[in-house]
Amino acid sequence: MIKNIFLPEKIGSYYLFARRVVGFDITKTIVHACKVDVRGSLVSVEKCLEERIIPGENNYQERAAGAIEEILKNVGQYSTIHTAIDSSRVIFKKLTLPFIEREKIKKVIHFEVEPLLPFSLHEAAIDFMVVNQDIENNSSEVLVAAVQNVVLDDHLQLFAAAGVSPEVVTVDLFSLYGLYRSIPSYAQLDGDVALIDLGVNSTRIAYIHDKHLNFIRTLHKGLSSIAKMLSEEIGVSPSEAMKHIMRFGISKSDDQKYNDAIKKVFFDFWTEISFTLRSFNLRTDELAMNKILLLGVGSEVKGASDFVQNVLNVSSEQFSLKDLFNQKNVTFVKNKLISSSNIISLSVAYPAAINEDFNMRQELELATSSSVVRKQIIAAIVMIAIVLVFLGIHSFVQIRKLKNEYAASEKEAVRKLKSRVPGLDEQRTRRLSVLVSRAKEHVADKERQISLMSPARGSYLNYLLELIERIDKKSLGFYIDNISIVDDVLILRGSVRDFAALRKLEASLRESSLFNYTESQEKFTDFEAKINLIEPSEEF
Repeated sequence: MIKNIFLPEKIGSYYLFARRVVGFDITKTIVHACKVDVRGSLVSVEKCLEERIIPGENNYQERAAGAIEEILKNVGQYSTIHTAIDSSRVIFKKLTLPFIEREKIKKVIHFEVEPLLPFSLHEAAIDFMVVNQDIENNSSEVLVAAVQNVVLDDHLQLFAAAGVSPEVVTVDLFSLYGLYRSIPSYAQLDGDVALIDLGVNSTRIAYIHDKHLNFIRTLHKGLSSIAKMLSEEIGVSPSEAMKHIMRFGISKSDDQKYNDAIKKVFFDFWTEISFTLRSFNLRTDELAMNKILLLGVGSEVKGASDFVQNVLNVSSEQFSLKDLFNQKNVTFVKNKLISSSNIISLSVAYPAAINEDFNMRQELELATSSSVVRKQIIAAIVMIAIVLVFLGIHSFVQIRKLKNEYAASEKEAVRKLKSRVPGLDEQRTRRLSVLVSRAKEHVADKERQISLMSPARGSYLNYLLELIERIDKKSLGFYIDNISIVDDVLILRGSVRDFAALRKLEASLRESSLFNYTESQEKFTDFEAKINLIEPSEEF
Protein backbone atom coordinates (compact mmCIF):
# COMPACT_ATOMS: atom_id res chain seq x y z
CA MET A 1 0.00 0.00 0.00
CA ILE A 2 1.04 3.61 -0.53
CA LYS A 3 1.25 4.30 3.19
CA ASN A 4 3.74 1.44 3.66
CA ILE A 5 5.89 2.64 0.79
CA PHE A 6 6.16 6.35 1.38
CA LEU A 7 5.46 6.78 5.09
CA PRO A 8 6.59 4.95 8.22
CA GLU A 9 3.98 3.02 10.19
CA LYS A 10 4.68 5.12 13.25
CA ILE A 11 6.82 7.94 14.59
CA GLY A 12 8.02 7.14 18.09
CA SER A 13 4.99 5.67 19.85
CA TYR A 14 2.51 7.50 17.61
CA TYR A 15 0.93 5.34 14.89
CA LEU A 16 0.33 7.29 11.70
CA PHE A 17 -2.10 4.70 10.35
CA ALA A 18 -4.75 2.61 12.08
CA ARG A 19 -3.59 -0.93 12.73
CA ARG A 20 -5.70 -3.86 13.93
CA VAL A 21 -3.54 -6.61 15.40
CA VAL A 22 -4.78 -10.09 16.28
CA GLY A 23 -2.57 -11.73 18.90
CA PHE A 24 -2.58 -15.53 19.32
CA ASP A 25 -1.60 -17.68 22.30
CA ILE A 26 -1.81 -21.37 21.34
CA THR A 27 -1.68 -24.20 23.85
CA LYS A 28 -2.25 -27.93 23.46
CA THR A 29 -5.97 -27.74 24.16
CA ILE A 30 -7.11 -24.20 23.41
CA VAL A 31 -6.38 -21.21 21.18
CA HIS A 32 -6.70 -17.74 22.72
CA ALA A 33 -6.81 -14.57 20.63
CA CYS A 34 -7.29 -10.84 21.20
CA LYS A 35 -7.76 -8.08 18.64
CA VAL A 36 -6.28 -4.68 19.44
CA ASP A 37 -6.86 -1.52 17.41
CA VAL A 38 -4.01 1.00 17.49
CA ARG A 39 -4.35 4.46 15.95
CA GLY A 40 -2.33 7.50 16.88
CA SER A 41 -1.60 7.16 20.59
CA LEU A 42 -4.88 5.36 21.33
CA VAL A 43 -5.15 1.62 22.00
CA SER A 44 -8.53 -0.14 21.95
CA VAL A 45 -9.01 -3.79 22.89
CA GLU A 46 -11.85 -4.80 20.58
CA LYS A 47 -12.32 -8.54 21.08
CA CYS A 48 -10.96 -11.46 23.04
CA LEU A 49 -11.85 -14.93 21.80
CA GLU A 50 -10.95 -18.51 22.53
CA GLU A 51 -11.52 -21.74 20.63
CA ARG A 52 -10.96 -25.22 21.96
CA ILE A 53 -8.84 -27.63 19.97
CA ILE A 54 -11.36 -30.44 19.72
CA PRO A 55 -9.92 -33.96 20.11
CA GLY A 56 -10.38 -36.13 17.06
CA GLU A 57 -8.83 -38.45 14.56
CA ASN A 58 -7.05 -35.63 12.72
CA ASN A 59 -3.55 -34.68 13.82
CA TYR A 60 -2.91 -31.76 16.16
CA GLN A 61 -1.84 -29.42 13.36
CA GLU A 62 -5.11 -29.80 11.47
CA ARG A 63 -7.22 -29.42 14.59
CA ALA A 64 -5.28 -26.34 15.78
CA ALA A 65 -5.50 -24.82 12.29
CA GLY A 66 -9.26 -25.35 12.39
CA ALA A 67 -9.48 -23.50 15.71
CA ILE A 68 -7.36 -20.62 14.31
CA GLU A 69 -9.53 -20.44 11.22
CA GLU A 70 -12.70 -20.33 13.35
CA ILE A 71 -11.32 -17.44 15.41
CA LEU A 72 -10.39 -15.48 12.29
CA LYS A 73 -13.94 -15.88 11.01
CA ASN A 74 -15.30 -14.29 14.19
CA VAL A 75 -12.65 -11.69 14.86
CA GLY A 76 -13.69 -9.32 12.05
CA GLN A 77 -11.39 -7.15 9.96
CA TYR A 78 -7.74 -7.07 10.94
CA SER A 79 -4.44 -5.72 9.57
CA THR A 80 -1.90 -8.22 10.80
CA ILE A 81 -1.38 -11.31 12.94
CA HIS A 82 1.06 -11.71 15.83
CA THR A 83 1.66 -15.01 17.55
CA ALA A 84 3.70 -16.28 20.50
CA ILE A 85 5.83 -19.41 20.76
CA ASP A 86 5.60 -21.35 24.00
CA SER A 87 8.59 -20.39 26.14
CA SER A 88 9.20 -24.09 26.88
CA ARG A 89 10.40 -24.44 23.26
CA VAL A 90 12.83 -21.53 23.54
CA ILE A 91 16.38 -21.28 24.90
CA PHE A 92 17.04 -18.10 26.92
CA LYS A 93 20.45 -16.58 27.61
CA LYS A 94 21.24 -13.39 29.46
CA LEU A 95 24.18 -11.30 28.24
CA THR A 96 25.80 -8.00 29.14
CA LEU A 97 27.19 -6.12 26.16
CA PRO A 98 29.16 -2.85 25.93
CA PHE A 99 26.63 -1.16 23.67
CA ILE A 100 23.55 1.01 24.06
CA GLU A 101 22.38 1.14 20.46
CA ARG A 102 20.18 -1.75 19.33
CA GLU A 103 21.76 -1.89 15.87
CA LYS A 104 25.22 -2.46 17.36
CA ILE A 105 23.89 -5.16 19.67
CA LYS A 106 22.20 -6.82 16.72
CA LYS A 107 25.49 -7.06 14.85
CA VAL A 108 27.29 -9.01 17.59
CA ILE A 109 24.51 -10.95 19.31
CA HIS A 110 24.86 -14.06 17.14
CA PHE A 111 28.58 -14.35 17.81
CA GLU A 112 28.12 -13.82 21.56
CA VAL A 113 25.34 -16.36 22.01
CA GLU A 114 26.60 -19.10 19.65
CA PRO A 115 28.90 -20.85 22.20
CA LEU A 116 26.01 -20.95 24.71
CA LEU A 117 23.50 -22.79 22.50
CA PRO A 118 22.97 -26.57 22.46
CA PHE A 119 22.41 -26.48 18.69
CA SER A 120 24.06 -24.93 15.68
CA LEU A 121 23.50 -21.24 15.03
CA HIS A 122 22.37 -21.74 11.44
CA GLU A 123 19.64 -24.08 12.71
CA ALA A 124 18.06 -21.41 14.90
CA ALA A 125 16.12 -18.15 14.81
CA ILE A 126 17.54 -15.64 17.29
CA ASP A 127 16.42 -12.28 18.63
CA PHE A 128 16.80 -10.37 21.87
CA MET A 129 15.09 -7.95 24.21
CA VAL A 130 16.96 -5.20 26.05
CA VAL A 131 15.95 -5.53 29.70
CA ASN A 132 18.29 -3.00 31.30
CA GLN A 133 20.77 -0.33 30.25
CA ASP A 134 23.55 1.48 32.09
CA ILE A 135 23.99 4.76 30.25
CA GLU A 136 26.98 5.88 32.30
CA ASN A 137 28.95 2.72 31.61
CA ASN A 138 27.56 2.36 28.07
CA SER A 139 26.35 -1.20 28.60
CA SER A 140 23.16 -3.17 28.09
CA GLU A 141 21.68 -6.31 29.62
CA VAL A 142 19.89 -8.33 26.99
CA LEU A 143 17.80 -11.47 27.21
CA VAL A 144 18.42 -13.56 24.10
CA ALA A 145 15.79 -15.99 22.82
CA ALA A 146 16.81 -18.79 20.45
CA VAL A 147 14.45 -21.31 18.89
CA GLN A 148 15.27 -24.05 16.44
CA ASN A 149 14.01 -23.45 12.93
CA VAL A 150 12.10 -26.73 12.96
CA VAL A 151 10.13 -25.57 16.02
CA LEU A 152 9.44 -22.21 14.44
CA ASP A 153 8.35 -23.88 11.19
CA ASP A 154 6.00 -26.22 13.04
CA HIS A 155 4.39 -23.24 14.75
CA LEU A 156 4.01 -21.30 11.51
CA GLN A 157 2.51 -24.34 9.81
CA LEU A 158 -0.50 -24.04 12.11
CA PHE A 159 -1.28 -20.68 10.51
CA ALA A 160 -0.30 -21.77 7.01
CA ALA A 161 -2.86 -24.57 7.27
CA ALA A 162 -5.44 -21.90 8.19
CA GLY A 163 -4.45 -19.84 5.14
CA VAL A 164 -2.67 -16.97 6.92
CA SER A 165 0.86 -15.97 7.84
CA PRO A 166 1.86 -14.10 11.03
CA GLU A 167 3.93 -10.97 10.60
CA VAL A 168 5.45 -11.18 14.08
CA VAL A 169 6.47 -14.23 16.09
CA THR A 170 7.29 -13.42 19.69
CA VAL A 171 7.70 -15.39 22.94
CA ASP A 172 4.74 -15.66 25.30
CA LEU A 173 6.49 -14.44 28.47
CA PHE A 174 8.34 -11.65 26.64
CA SER A 175 4.95 -10.31 25.59
CA LEU A 176 3.56 -10.76 29.11
CA TYR A 177 6.49 -8.80 30.51
CA GLY A 178 5.83 -6.02 27.97
CA LEU A 179 2.20 -5.81 29.10
CA TYR A 180 3.29 -5.89 32.75
CA ARG A 181 5.57 -2.88 32.14
CA SER A 182 2.69 -1.05 30.43
CA ILE A 183 0.57 -1.14 33.60
CA PRO A 184 1.65 1.81 35.80
CA SER A 185 1.01 0.18 39.17
CA TYR A 186 3.04 -2.91 38.19
CA ALA A 187 5.85 -1.01 36.47
CA GLN A 188 6.54 0.77 39.79
CA LEU A 189 6.84 -2.41 41.88
CA ASP A 190 10.25 -2.87 43.49
CA GLY A 191 11.98 -6.07 44.47
CA ASP A 192 11.29 -9.52 43.06
CA VAL A 193 7.98 -10.23 41.34
CA ALA A 194 6.87 -13.52 39.81
CA LEU A 195 4.32 -13.69 36.99
CA ILE A 196 2.83 -17.18 37.05
CA ASP A 197 0.53 -18.36 34.29
CA LEU A 198 -1.19 -21.49 35.54
CA GLY A 199 -2.59 -23.12 32.42
CA VAL A 200 -4.27 -26.43 31.79
CA ASN A 201 -1.16 -28.35 30.76
CA SER A 202 1.75 -26.14 31.83
CA THR A 203 2.82 -23.40 34.21
CA ARG A 204 4.78 -20.49 32.77
CA ILE A 205 6.89 -18.37 35.11
CA ALA A 206 8.48 -14.97 34.40
CA TYR A 207 10.71 -13.75 37.23
CA ILE A 208 11.25 -9.99 37.51
CA HIS A 209 14.07 -8.58 39.60
CA ASP A 210 14.30 -4.85 40.28
CA LYS A 211 11.76 -4.11 37.49
CA HIS A 212 13.71 -6.10 34.89
CA LEU A 213 12.93 -9.54 33.47
CA ASN A 214 15.64 -11.93 34.63
CA PHE A 215 14.45 -15.55 34.40
CA ILE A 216 11.91 -17.56 32.44
CA ARG A 217 10.87 -21.14 33.04
CA THR A 218 8.03 -23.41 31.94
CA LEU A 219 6.96 -26.39 34.03
CA HIS A 220 5.04 -29.12 32.23
CA LYS A 221 2.46 -29.30 34.97
CA GLY A 222 -0.77 -27.42 35.10
CA LEU A 223 -4.36 -27.63 36.21
CA SER A 224 -4.78 -30.98 34.49
CA SER A 225 -1.96 -32.37 36.68
CA ILE A 226 -3.75 -31.09 39.79
CA ALA A 227 -7.02 -32.65 38.55
CA LYS A 228 -5.28 -35.97 37.98
CA MET A 229 -3.82 -36.00 41.49
CA LEU A 230 -7.22 -35.03 42.93
CA SER A 231 -8.94 -37.81 40.97
CA GLU A 232 -6.61 -40.34 42.57
CA GLU A 233 -7.30 -38.93 46.02
CA ILE A 234 -11.10 -38.93 45.84
CA GLY A 235 -11.60 -41.78 43.39
CA VAL A 236 -13.19 -39.98 40.45
CA SER A 237 -12.17 -39.49 36.83
CA PRO A 238 -9.78 -36.60 35.98
CA SER A 239 -12.56 -34.82 34.08
CA GLU A 240 -14.86 -35.06 37.13
CA ALA A 241 -12.03 -33.82 39.35
CA MET A 242 -11.51 -30.86 37.00
CA LYS A 243 -15.20 -30.00 37.24
CA HIS A 244 -14.98 -30.09 41.04
CA ILE A 245 -11.94 -27.78 40.98
CA MET A 246 -13.58 -25.22 38.69
CA ARG A 247 -16.85 -25.36 40.65
CA PHE A 248 -15.71 -25.39 44.27
CA GLY A 249 -12.06 -24.36 44.07
CA ILE A 250 -10.18 -24.46 47.37
CA SER A 251 -13.09 -23.03 49.33
CA LYS A 252 -14.93 -25.18 51.82
CA SER A 253 -17.59 -27.55 50.61
CA ASP A 254 -19.88 -30.08 52.29
CA ASP A 255 -17.55 -32.88 51.21
CA GLN A 256 -14.76 -33.02 53.78
CA LYS A 257 -12.89 -35.64 51.80
CA TYR A 258 -12.76 -33.24 48.86
CA ASN A 259 -11.64 -30.36 51.11
CA ASP A 260 -8.72 -32.35 52.47
CA ALA A 261 -7.75 -33.73 49.07
CA ILE A 262 -7.84 -30.40 47.20
CA LYS A 263 -5.70 -28.71 49.84
CA LYS A 264 -3.19 -31.55 49.73
CA VAL A 265 -2.77 -31.62 45.94
CA PHE A 266 -2.59 -27.81 45.72
CA PHE A 267 -0.05 -27.76 48.54
CA ASP A 268 2.11 -30.35 46.76
CA PHE A 269 1.82 -28.52 43.46
CA TRP A 270 2.75 -25.10 44.87
CA THR A 271 5.54 -26.55 46.98
CA GLU A 272 7.13 -27.70 43.71
CA ILE A 273 6.60 -24.26 42.20
CA SER A 274 8.24 -22.70 45.26
CA PHE A 275 11.48 -24.57 44.59
CA THR A 276 11.74 -22.83 41.22
CA LEU A 277 10.94 -19.45 42.75
CA ARG A 278 13.54 -19.94 45.50
CA SER A 279 16.20 -20.85 42.95
CA PHE A 280 15.50 -17.59 41.15
CA ASN A 281 15.41 -15.66 44.39
CA LEU A 282 18.78 -17.02 45.48
CA ARG A 283 20.35 -15.74 42.25
CA THR A 284 19.27 -12.18 43.02
CA ASP A 285 20.19 -9.82 45.84
CA GLU A 286 16.72 -9.93 47.37
CA LEU A 287 16.20 -11.78 50.66
CA ALA A 288 12.58 -12.55 49.83
CA MET A 289 10.05 -12.22 47.05
CA ASN A 290 7.73 -9.24 47.14
CA LYS A 291 4.75 -10.37 45.07
CA ILE A 292 3.25 -13.14 43.00
CA LEU A 293 0.81 -12.27 40.21
CA LEU A 294 -1.34 -15.16 39.02
CA LEU A 295 -2.98 -15.48 35.62
CA GLY A 296 -4.29 -18.20 33.39
CA VAL A 297 -7.23 -20.51 33.98
CA GLY A 298 -5.70 -21.70 37.29
CA SER A 299 -5.84 -18.18 38.73
CA GLU A 300 -9.64 -18.25 38.37
CA VAL A 301 -9.98 -21.16 40.80
CA LYS A 302 -11.78 -19.96 43.91
CA GLY A 303 -9.42 -19.21 46.78
CA ALA A 304 -6.27 -19.83 44.67
CA SER A 305 -4.56 -16.49 45.42
CA ASP A 306 -5.16 -16.73 49.17
CA PHE A 307 -3.97 -20.33 49.25
CA VAL A 308 -0.74 -19.48 47.39
CA GLN A 309 -0.12 -16.58 49.74
CA ASN A 310 -0.53 -18.80 52.80
CA VAL A 311 1.60 -21.63 51.42
CA LEU A 312 4.46 -19.52 50.03
CA ASN A 313 4.17 -16.69 52.53
CA VAL A 314 4.34 -14.16 49.69
CA SER A 315 1.78 -11.52 48.79
CA SER A 316 -0.27 -13.03 45.97
CA GLU A 317 -3.05 -11.69 43.80
CA GLN A 318 -4.64 -12.20 40.44
CA PHE A 319 -3.07 -10.29 37.55
CA SER A 320 -5.31 -7.26 37.04
CA LEU A 321 -5.85 -5.11 33.94
CA LYS A 322 -7.73 -2.41 35.84
CA ASP A 323 -4.87 0.10 35.85
CA LEU A 324 -4.23 -0.58 32.17
CA PHE A 325 -7.74 0.54 31.23
CA ASN A 326 -7.62 3.43 33.68
CA GLN A 327 -5.17 5.11 31.32
CA LYS A 328 -6.78 7.70 29.03
CA ASN A 329 -5.33 6.21 25.86
CA VAL A 330 -6.41 2.60 26.51
CA THR A 331 -10.01 1.36 26.24
CA PHE A 332 -11.91 -1.89 25.99
CA VAL A 333 -14.58 -1.45 23.35
CA LYS A 334 -17.02 -4.05 24.65
CA ASN A 335 -16.60 -2.81 28.22
CA LYS A 336 -16.33 -6.37 29.52
CA LEU A 337 -13.85 -8.09 31.75
CA ILE A 338 -11.03 -9.97 30.04
CA SER A 339 -10.55 -13.46 31.41
CA SER A 340 -7.22 -14.38 32.92
CA SER A 341 -6.79 -16.97 30.18
CA ASN A 342 -6.70 -14.24 27.53
CA ILE A 343 -4.08 -12.03 29.16
CA ILE A 344 -1.14 -13.51 27.24
CA SER A 345 -2.95 -13.30 23.89
CA LEU A 346 -3.74 -9.67 24.76
CA SER A 347 -0.06 -9.06 25.55
CA VAL A 348 0.92 -10.52 22.16
CA ALA A 349 -1.27 -7.98 20.35
CA TYR A 350 -0.61 -5.04 22.70
CA PRO A 351 1.97 -2.46 21.42
CA ALA A 352 4.39 -2.51 24.37
CA ALA A 353 7.41 -0.27 23.82
CA ILE A 354 9.94 -2.56 25.53
CA ASN A 355 9.56 -5.45 23.08
CA GLU A 356 8.17 -3.75 19.97
CA ASP A 357 11.31 -4.63 17.97
CA PHE A 358 11.37 -8.28 19.02
CA ASN A 359 10.51 -10.73 16.24
CA MET A 360 11.68 -14.32 15.89
CA ARG A 361 10.67 -14.23 12.25
CA GLN A 362 13.46 -11.93 11.17
CA GLU A 363 13.80 -13.40 7.69
CA LEU A 364 10.25 -12.19 7.01
CA GLU A 365 11.15 -8.80 8.43
CA LEU A 366 14.20 -8.62 6.15
CA ALA A 367 12.17 -9.83 3.17
CA THR A 368 9.47 -7.29 3.96
CA SER A 369 12.10 -4.56 4.27
CA SER A 370 13.66 -5.58 0.93
CA SER A 371 10.21 -5.76 -0.62
CA VAL A 372 9.40 -2.28 0.64
CA VAL A 373 12.69 -0.96 -0.77
CA ARG A 374 11.92 -2.55 -4.15
CA LYS A 375 8.42 -1.13 -4.05
CA GLN A 376 9.81 2.29 -3.14
CA ILE A 377 12.21 2.18 -6.11
CA ILE A 378 9.46 1.03 -8.47
CA ALA A 379 7.07 3.62 -7.06
CA ALA A 380 9.71 6.33 -7.45
CA ILE A 381 10.27 5.34 -11.09
CA VAL A 382 6.53 5.26 -11.72
CA MET A 383 6.08 8.63 -10.01
CA ILE A 384 8.90 10.14 -12.06
CA ALA A 385 7.35 8.72 -15.24
CA ILE A 386 3.94 10.11 -14.25
CA VAL A 387 5.46 13.52 -13.49
CA LEU A 388 7.27 13.52 -16.84
CA VAL A 389 4.07 12.55 -18.66
CA PHE A 390 2.12 15.28 -16.89
CA LEU A 391 4.89 17.77 -17.63
CA GLY A 392 4.80 16.70 -21.28
CA ILE A 393 1.01 17.05 -21.44
CA HIS A 394 1.16 20.39 -19.62
CA SER A 395 3.91 21.64 -21.94
CA PHE A 396 1.95 20.49 -25.01
CA VAL A 397 -1.19 22.27 -23.80
CA GLN A 398 0.73 25.43 -22.93
CA ILE A 399 2.59 25.45 -26.25
CA ARG A 400 -0.68 24.91 -28.10
CA LYS A 401 -2.23 27.80 -26.18
CA LEU A 402 0.77 29.98 -26.97
CA LYS A 403 0.59 29.04 -30.65
CA ASN A 404 -3.11 29.87 -30.76
CA GLU A 405 -2.47 33.12 -28.95
CA TYR A 406 0.42 33.91 -31.29
CA ALA A 407 -1.75 33.18 -34.35
CA ALA A 408 -4.54 35.36 -32.98
CA SER A 409 -2.10 38.14 -32.11
CA GLU A 410 -0.47 37.88 -35.54
CA LYS A 411 -3.86 38.08 -37.24
CA GLU A 412 -4.77 41.13 -35.16
CA ALA A 413 -1.40 42.76 -35.92
CA VAL A 414 -1.89 42.14 -39.66
CA ARG A 415 -5.34 43.71 -39.48
CA LYS A 416 -4.06 46.78 -37.66
CA LEU A 417 -1.05 47.19 -39.97
CA LYS A 418 -3.24 47.03 -43.05
CA SER A 419 -5.65 49.54 -41.56
CA ARG A 420 -2.96 52.05 -40.57
CA VAL A 421 -0.31 51.77 -43.29
CA PRO A 422 -1.48 52.89 -46.77
CA GLY A 423 -0.91 50.37 -49.50
CA LEU A 424 -0.67 47.30 -47.25
CA ASP A 425 -4.38 46.53 -47.58
CA GLU A 426 -3.68 45.68 -51.21
CA GLN A 427 -1.19 42.98 -50.15
CA ARG A 428 -2.63 39.48 -50.36
CA THR A 429 -0.11 37.93 -47.98
CA ARG A 430 -1.05 37.26 -44.35
CA ARG A 431 2.51 36.80 -43.15
CA LEU A 432 3.22 39.36 -40.49
CA SER A 433 6.95 39.38 -41.16
CA VAL A 434 6.41 40.35 -44.83
CA LEU A 435 3.93 43.06 -43.93
CA VAL A 436 6.18 44.42 -41.18
CA SER A 437 9.09 44.55 -43.62
CA ARG A 438 7.00 46.46 -46.15
CA ALA A 439 5.62 48.72 -43.45
CA LYS A 440 9.18 49.47 -42.39
CA GLU A 441 10.03 50.37 -45.97
CA HIS A 442 7.04 52.70 -46.10
CA VAL A 443 8.03 54.31 -42.81
CA ALA A 444 11.64 54.65 -43.91
CA ASP A 445 10.47 56.35 -47.12
CA LYS A 446 8.32 58.72 -45.10
CA GLU A 447 11.21 59.40 -42.76
CA ARG A 448 13.44 60.28 -45.68
CA GLN A 449 10.85 62.63 -47.00
CA ILE A 450 10.42 64.23 -43.63
CA SER A 451 14.18 64.48 -43.16
CA LEU A 452 14.35 66.61 -46.30
CA MET A 453 12.00 69.03 -44.67
CA SER A 454 13.93 69.25 -41.44
CA PRO A 455 15.37 72.63 -40.38
CA ALA A 456 18.92 71.28 -40.62
CA ARG A 457 18.82 71.01 -44.41
CA GLY A 458 16.01 73.36 -45.38
CA SER A 459 12.51 72.52 -46.48
CA TYR A 460 11.04 71.58 -49.85
CA LEU A 461 9.80 75.11 -50.14
CA ASN A 462 13.39 76.41 -50.22
CA TYR A 463 14.17 74.19 -53.19
CA LEU A 464 10.90 74.93 -54.95
CA LEU A 465 11.38 78.64 -54.40
CA GLU A 466 14.88 78.42 -55.83
CA LEU A 467 13.55 76.47 -58.82
CA ILE A 468 10.85 79.07 -59.52
CA GLU A 469 13.39 81.89 -59.37
CA ARG A 470 15.61 80.11 -61.86
CA ILE A 471 12.87 79.46 -64.42
CA ASP A 472 11.47 82.22 -66.58
CA LYS A 473 8.32 80.61 -67.89
CA LYS A 474 7.47 83.29 -70.43
CA SER A 475 10.85 83.53 -72.13
CA LEU A 476 11.40 79.81 -72.08
CA GLY A 477 7.89 78.67 -72.86
CA PHE A 478 8.33 76.37 -69.82
CA TYR A 479 5.65 73.89 -68.92
CA ILE A 480 5.94 71.77 -65.69
CA ASP A 481 4.63 68.23 -65.87
CA ASN A 482 5.88 66.80 -62.51
CA ILE A 483 8.25 67.61 -59.71
CA SER A 484 9.40 64.95 -57.18
CA ILE A 485 12.23 64.53 -54.70
CA VAL A 486 13.72 61.06 -54.14
CA ASP A 487 16.92 60.38 -52.14
CA ASP A 488 18.17 64.01 -52.30
CA VAL A 489 17.47 64.17 -56.02
CA LEU A 490 14.89 66.53 -57.47
CA ILE A 491 13.34 65.13 -60.64
CA LEU A 492 11.88 67.75 -62.90
CA ARG A 493 9.68 66.67 -65.80
CA GLY A 494 8.44 69.26 -68.30
CA SER A 495 8.99 70.90 -71.70
CA VAL A 496 10.32 74.19 -73.22
CA ARG A 497 9.77 76.02 -76.48
CA ASP A 498 12.99 75.00 -78.21
CA PHE A 499 16.57 73.85 -77.67
CA ALA A 500 17.79 77.39 -77.01
CA ALA A 501 15.31 77.71 -74.17
CA LEU A 502 16.48 74.34 -72.90
CA ARG A 503 20.13 75.46 -72.84
CA LYS A 504 19.14 78.64 -71.02
CA LEU A 505 17.23 76.59 -68.41
CA GLU A 506 20.18 74.28 -67.84
CA ALA A 507 22.59 77.21 -67.43
CA SER A 508 20.28 78.81 -64.90
CA LEU A 509 20.05 75.57 -62.88
CA ARG A 510 23.84 75.20 -62.83
CA GLU A 511 24.23 78.70 -61.40
CA SER A 512 22.12 77.82 -58.31
CA SER A 513 23.89 77.20 -54.95
CA LEU A 514 21.19 74.65 -54.00
CA PHE A 515 21.36 72.54 -57.15
CA ASN A 516 24.09 70.37 -58.56
CA TYR A 517 22.99 69.86 -62.16
CA THR A 518 25.48 68.23 -64.47
CA GLU A 519 23.58 66.30 -67.15
CA SER A 520 22.45 67.86 -70.43
CA GLN A 521 19.35 67.26 -72.59
CA GLU A 522 20.33 66.64 -76.24
CA LYS A 523 17.41 65.26 -78.21
CA PHE A 524 14.07 66.59 -77.08
CA THR A 525 12.58 69.74 -75.69
CA ASP A 526 10.46 67.45 -73.50
CA PHE A 527 12.88 66.54 -70.78
CA GLU A 528 13.43 64.83 -67.41
CA ALA A 529 16.13 66.52 -65.44
CA LYS A 530 17.65 64.93 -62.37
CA ILE A 531 18.99 67.64 -60.11
CA ASN A 532 21.11 66.77 -57.07
CA LEU A 533 20.15 68.82 -54.03
CA ILE A 534 22.75 70.61 -51.93
CA GLU A 535 22.22 71.44 -48.29
CA PRO A 536 22.12 75.19 -47.81
CA SER A 537 24.84 76.73 -45.70
CA GLU A 538 22.19 78.82 -43.93
CA GLU A 539 18.43 78.96 -43.91
CA PHE A 540 16.61 81.21 -46.36
